[in-house]
Amino acid sequence: MKYLGSERVITLPFEEHKTAEDYAGIMLSPLSIKGQYKVIKTVTKYQSYEDSVDYNTFISNQKTWKKDNGYQCVTITGKSLFIPSGELGGNCVILEGYYQDKKYQIGIYHLENVYVKEQDIIRNNTLLGTQGSTGLVLSNKDLKDKTYGTHVHVEVKNEQGKFINPRPFVDESILLSLDPKGDNLVKEDEKKEDEIPQTPPKTDQTTPKENEEMTLLFTCPKDDFYFLKLKKGEKLYLVKNSS
Repeated sequence: MKYLGSERVITLPFEEHKTAEDYAGIMLSPLSIKGQYKVIKTVTKYQSYEDSVDYNTFISNQKTWKKDNGYQCVTITGKSLFIPSGELGGNCVILEGYYQDKKYQIGIYHLENVYVKEQDIIRNNTLLGTQGSTGLVLSNKDLKDKTYGTHVHVEVKNEQGKFINPRPFVDESILLSLDPKGDNLVKEDEKKEDEIPQTPPKTDQTTPKENEEMTLLFTCPKDDFYFLKLKKGEKLYLVKNSS
């Protein structure tokens, strides 16, 4: 099923987790959420680990593994891995919005990339980032599963700061709004966008001479995702094939 915009499965339900829910999907798969939100916090400084720590093993050894300001863990392949306490959630995005006059916060953790920043206002499936394995990515997967613990950890808090089941928020059963009274703002906003003529923006038709002979063809298989990175100042020209 699609959770947070991509195909994912629940690996640790809220009933067992108690404070959150875990969703496993493809490493680097895109993350998006439908609705209207304000970004109130991001963490972007961590790198994904190639290995992860088994959930039950961590719980059993949490006290003995505690060292200075973190944990000296043993990964599921037997390697030693130190993870600072502040890194446990890895890269993350925390969003804020309203539903039926009540405010909620949604925290999304263990990301590889984060594409939004604090104070951003996001609407209608804005790309938040990509799934990763940053922080203490707990796992009980088989060693043959090379994705190990890569997953998305999602927490939702209500106005009282109590953790509640995040599933309705990630499967689009509940859509948050920027306005406490604006439960319908999401649908209205989407309707307006649909009514906008889908005409391409006017662009500079002058092509740099050094690129006159260059032709780039991109193909995207249905289930794969590709990211094109451009350096500051570079331009990407898209030309329709007329043949």
